[in-house]
Amino acid sequence: MKKWLTFTLLALTPGMLLAAGAEQSEGGLAGLWTLDMAFKTANFLALLILLHIYAKKPLLNAFRSSATATRDEMELTQKDVDNKEAQLAEITAKIDRMTQELEQRKAESLATIKEERAKIIADAEAQASRIGKAMEKRIAQNLARAKHELREFLATEAAEQAEADLKEKIGTKQKQALINEYTQTLTQVG
Repeated sequence: MKKWLTFTLLALTPGMLLAAGAEQSEGGLAGLWTLDMAFKTANFLALLILLHIYAKKPLLNAFRSSATATRDEMELTQKDVDNKEAQLAEITAKIDRMTQELEQRKAESLATIKEERAKIIADAEAQASRIGKAMEKRIAQNLARAKHELREFLATEAAEQAEADLKEKIGTKQKQALINEYTQTLTQVG
């Protein structure tokens, strides 16, 4: 505090002396190196010396602290940039891993879908084959039943027709002779 007060008083002194010297000068340009000009130069040099003595350290400290603060800020900013770049690299690597994993899962899913599709097609073909065989068997059974029913029907109809024909052609005596002949054949066979 004392240094600053001294500095302020010394800084104001040359200005007061200059004002006092201005009253003594005569008007116009008497010469470039007059007493007044020498006094001004001395005052200026004294001001520079006082500035050097009293303001050098605070100015240097201010410049150093400013430079240090700027350097620290730049280092901090550089660390932030490095951290952000590292985070970006991590995120990029993570995205790449996730993309690869997604591609792998996609390939696995496609393979699973193909396997399931082949399995479904094989099951469908097997089911169609079983249905086809069952239908062929059912058709064969229905055909055999229809043939049997047709034979029975034809046999019954033929017997009825033959009986009707015989009734028309054969009388009672002939019927009796046929019955006797039939019974004899049965007794001989039996």
